[in-house]
Amino acid sequence: MNSADTSPALKLMLADFILNLESANDVSSSFDILAKASEQLGFQGLVYTSIATGLEPLTTSGPLFFRSDGFSEAFLTHYQQADFASQDFTIKRIMNDDLGLMNWWQEEQKGRLTDYERQVIDVARHEYSIENGLSIPLLKNDHQIAGCSVVSQDKGVVFGLLLEERLTTLKVMLRLFHDRSYANIDFQKQLYLPLLKQLNPTERTVLRFLASGLPLKSIEAVSGISPSYAGNVRTVLFRKLGVKNVSELAYIVGLHRILDLI
Repeated sequence: MNSADTSPALKLMLADFILNLESANDVSSSFDILAKASEQLGFQGLVYTSIATGLEPLTTSGPLFFRSDGFSEAFLTHYQQADFASQDFTIKRIMNDDLGLMNWWQEEQKGRLTDYERQVIDVARHEYSIENGLSIPLLKNDHQIAGCSVVSQDKGVVFGLLLEERLTTLKVMLRLFHDRSYANIDFQKQLYLPLLKQLNPTERTVLRFLASGLPLKSIEAVSGISPSYAGNVRTVLFRKLGVKNVSELAYIVGLHRILDLI
């Protein structure tokens, strides 16, 4: 850890952040606390992104964003409308299990980006005056990825000094926010409810039954759905939820408390 990250002022700021985070009642208010803390650290804007991967309806629902006032809403709208997520090198790298910090302009300067990937940060820089950006991955598993990006109007050298002095504190704050949010049922509702609403009533009934662990041959006595038809619905659910078998389905249902959402 950089010695600057152990300064009394940063320790006090981190302690205040933890206390404020503990008092937050929901994910939105937790993010507001995070956004304020990141601004106090010297970053102009922040966006937290979570994406449910492996789910068929993802293409129509897209990522879940939390944005601070300092992160350009116009850029975020442009990002979504232009489907930049499909060109975003940060998302690609997280999907490939690269959870290292990503400095947008350094990646470009080192020639690591394709022309399509460079388009995203070129738009950020030239159309929305974002001088510097940094992405910090926070989660990658079989069913979800998450990360946070911060932006700054500081020029290269000044931004470098900011990272040297404040980056470790920022990463601790992001981790605390993410872990708290990830365990919150309201957060899971915001991420998964739009996707689960696309399941029809029969699919929801079969999903609940499969999560119970009972054999499929018992479903007719419980719901009136024949085992053979339920088997066909099960295949559809596997595809829609991005799983291969009942064990995987039960795992993500429990992990994300999906039965509480449908």
